[in-house]
Amino acid sequence: MRKSQFPTTNATITFVASMADTIQPIQPPRGLTISSLLNPPLTPKKHHSELTREQYIEIQALQKYTHWTYTEIASKTPYTYRQVQQACTGPVTPQKKKCGRRKLLATPQKEKLQLWILQDGVHRQIPWSDLRYFLPPELSCYGEVALTTALRSLGYRRAIQPRRIKRTEANKRSRVAFVQAQLRLRPRSEDWEDVGFSDETWATTDPLWKRRITIHDTEDPESFALLRRKPHGWMFWGQFAGRQKGVGFFWEKEWGGISAHKYTFLVVPLIARFYRDSGLRIYQQDNAPSHAAKITRETFRTLGIKTLQWPPPNSPDLNPIENVWFWLKDWVERNYNIQGLKPPELRLAVEAAWEAVPEEFLLLLAHSMVGRLQTVI
Repeated sequence: MRKSQFPTTNATITFVASMADTIQPIQPPRGLTISSLLNPPLTPKKHHSELTREQYIEIQALQKYTHWTYTEIASKTPYTYRQVQQACTGPVTPQKKKCGRRKLLATPQKEKLQLWILQDGVHRQIPWSDLRYFLPPELSCYGEVALTTALRSLGYRRAIQPRRIKRTEANKRSRVAFVQAQLRLRPRSEDWEDVGFSDETWATTDPLWKRRITIHDTEDPESFALLRRKPHGWMFWGQFAGRQKGVGFFWEKEWGGISAHKYTFLVVPLIARFYRDSGLRIYQQDNAPSHAAKITRETFRTLGIKTLQWPPPNSPDLNPIENVWFWLKDWVERNYNIQGLKPPELRLAVEAAWEAVPEEFLLLLAHSMVGRLQTVI
């Protein structure tokens, strides 16, 4: 048998025996039994009410300015350690998932929301999905669905902030005359399927390709128009007719401005090929100097391209390809981080967006010409 590490002597045995005689057994408290020790009663958990937003702010302020620990805050305030910890590590507004029907705004809250929207022009630019982050505390408790429902019930909508266009009375009369002539020639939507439309736009990394604002149904979007500014980037040119789409084209920076000779040499061959292959009857161009130049008109006449006499300047609302640019830029924003794109990556993104433009969308735009013309009258 293995010997013990601590050998036992006679003196040790005598000492232990004497101590055993003097130790008295422990008496359990009165009323305490072995059964109660083995099966203690369950102590109900103390319920702590949910902290309010003001209490969250109070606890966070104590932790920030006094540099107290969680334990010190809990000992000097009526809050528990767990509540202090949750307030200091969680959001200011308590997050509690509620069941049942979503809370909607009543009439007093709708009036406060409307006053807040009209208070500052910046408030109109905030997307409805982000409103709750900027609203005052009494309205920030509502979600996106509730705020959107309230604004729509008040007659508000999100609209594209238009460019500021100044039209003279002579310009307006010329637009009306053009519209009346085109409605006599092409009164049906199908009559515009074989008309070619072309234009150019800027491809840039500016995040505000176009800006949306909150306006009322009774308000004129033109009163919130933006001043045009020249961005930094490339000029991208495109064309379409009906559901057919032509080749996109980048105007390189080293080529300089778009003169009539450059336009005739670089762009007109693309127009002539698209006009012939698509079986078009007429082709639209705006009144840019390079488009209206004598050499350009003579080249079109030589190639057998019949052009549409476009209205006076400041008529982008009559060119459906403007909506193509809106679609293209939205597509790039959804699929790329445009602020992080390098110039070669931006070019590839714009080319991919141009290829992704759906044919049915282009046909819908061609059919919209009759409605566009009628809104001018």
